[in-house]
Amino acid sequence: MRINFINLKKLIVLKDIKSALQMIALLYFTVFFIQDFFYYDNFIFNFLEQPLFILLPTFVIIKIYFIKNKTDIKIFYKFRKISFKTYILLTVLAFLLLPIINIVSDYTNMVISTEFYDDLLLKPETKDSFLWHVIVFFYSLFFTSIFPGVCEEILFRGAILTFSEKLTKKKMPLIIFNALLFAIFHQNIQQLFYTFILGLIFTAVVIFTNSIFSGIYIHIFFNFIVDLSATFDLDRYSSIAAIDRFIEKINTIEYAIISSVLIIYILIYLKSHQNYNV
Repeated sequence: MRINFINLKKLIVLKDIKSALQMIALLYFTVFFIQDFFYYDNFIFNFLEQPLFILLPTFVIIKIYFIKNKTDIKIFYKFRKISFKTYILLTVLAFLLLPIINIVSDYTNMVISTEFYDDLLLKPETKDSFLWHVIVFFYSLFFTSIFPGVCEEILFRGAILTFSEKLTKKKMPLIIFNALLFAIFHQNIQQLFYTFILGLIFTAVVIFTNSIFSGIYIHIFFNFIVDLSATFDLDRYSSIAAIDRFIEKINTIEYAIISSVLIIYILIYLKSHQNYNV
């Protein structure tokens, strides 16, 4: 009996694609809906919401996948060191994103007006003691920057991106697909457009550097500079207030266009030097 190896290869590819789609759906919808079933209005619980509802389910599901498929965790999650120069470029990239994201957010708010809800429970200006400001700083740092940066990147640019790469080797569909899932995940129409743009950039830097550390770093740093006013009492810290005023000043269409051009240039550079990041 003659074996048709071409047809056999097609069957294997189709099986891989089906399995990848199943894993993406399992991860996405588990994390998407789990918070609705286990939500509890408690200070500590709310603070640890992302590690509990995003990171923990992701690790449990992927751990089962690892056991069945004997997958290398470093390769799966793209735990690959990146160079100091790449960190510098990612820092610049985060600042360049500010006028673009703020412009998109402002125009979205003009068209779609909904009630603003502030997740932060601790405010720097409510007490004057140094200890209180230190507590608020670390609370805000983890709640608005570190937790989202680590948890969301492990899910989207880690697990989901790895399974998505089994569907296609073309970079642009991967980037758009991941960004779309990332935007929808936030379940807020006001955040849909600017989170889609952020998803495009975060996914691109992970793909072009072949390292999830790129996504984690730029995600954490971007969130931090955006939330400076929530992290610090601007009346108390004049230098931080100056940075915050500068960020407000560059929120114009002209700066957004210039930033877009520079971002494209940096992404092209990262893509062309992706083998030299270590």
